[in-house]
Amino acid sequence: MAAAAAAAEEEEVAAPSSSRGRISKLLQDFVATRSIDRSMEPIHFAGWDLMLGSIVAFYLFMVPYTKVEESFNVQRCMISFTTTITLKRQAQMLHVLWPSLQFKYISLEMVFMLYDHLDFPGVVPRTFIGAFLVSIIASPVVAVIHYLHVPKIYSLLAVRLALGFIVLLTLRLFRLQVKRKFGYRVEAFFGIMTALQFHLLFYSTRPLPNILAFCLVNLAYSFWFKGDSLATLKCLTVPTVVFRCDTMLLFGPIGIELLLSKSVSLLEAIKCCVITALLCIGISVLVDSIMWQRILWPELEVFWFNSVLT
Repeated sequence: MAAAAAAAEEEEVAAPSSSRGRISKLLQDFVATRSIDRSMEPIHFAGWDLMLGSIVAFYLFMVPYTKVEESFNVQRCMISFTTTITLKRQAQMLHVLWPSLQFKYISLEMVFMLYDHLDFPGVVPRTFIGAFLVSIIASPVVAVIHYLHVPKIYSLLAVRLALGFIVLLTLRLFRLQVKRKFGYRVEAFFGIMTALQFHLLFYSTRPLPNILAFCLVNLAYSFWFKGDSLATLKCLTVPTVVFRCDTMLLFGPIGIELLLSKSVSLLEAIKCCVITALLCIGISVLVDSIMWQRILWPELEVFWFNSVLT
C-alpha cells in the first residue's frame, strides 16, 4: 500500500511538470512561428498585392473597353500619347502636298484638332490634369507599343494598368497603416474585404473623376492613421478642388475630428488648406483654361451645376 501511495504521489508531481513542459513547448513553437512570420513579411505583403493585382488584371482583360462616363478621360489619355506622333504625320503630309510650306511651330489649333471636347463638351467640363498624370506614367509602355506598331487596344490596356497600379499603390499604403495601427488580423480582413468588393477593383482601372479622387483619399487615410494631420488635410484638399468637389463631405468629418482631438490647431488647418487649395486651383485654372479655351475652374462649375442649378 505504501508503495502504491508513493507511486501515485510521484505521478501527481510529474503531471504538473509535464503540463508545464507542454505549455513551454507551445510557447516556444509560437515564438518560433512569429519569428518565421517576421522573416516572411515581405512575401506576406506581396501576397496581398499580388492577389488584388491579379483580380484587377482579370477584370481589365475581361472588360477592356470604355463606358460612356469614362470616355472623356480615356480620350484625353490616349490623345496625350499620340499628339506628337499625329502632328508630325500631319506636318509630313502637308509638306508633301506643299513642299514650300515650312512648319516652325505647332499651334494650339493643331493640337485641338485631335480632341473633340469642344464639339462635345458634355453637361459640365472636367479637368485634364488627371488624364495628363496617368498619361505621363504610362507613356514609356505606350511609346514602345507605338514603335512596334501594336494595335491601339494595347495602348488602352497600358493606360488602364497604369491607373490600376496607382490605385493599388495607394491601397497598399493605406493597408500598411491599418496593419501598423490595428494588427495583422485587421489587415487580413481589410485585404479580403477589398478583394470581395467587385466595384472597387473593377473601377480601379477606369479613369473616372471618382477614381482619381479615390487615390488621394486613400493617401489621406494612410496619413491620418499615421498621425500626420497636415498631410491628411492636403490629400483631402486636392481632390476636393481638382477632381471631385463631393469629397468635401468626407473632408468635413475628418477635419472636425482632427480639430477636436487637437491633432492640429485651427489656424494651422486653415493655413494648410488655403495654401494647398490656392495652389491646386491655380494649376487647374491654368491647364484647363488652355484646354477649354476659356477661363475655367472645372470643379467650381461642377459644384454650381450640381448644388445650385439642379
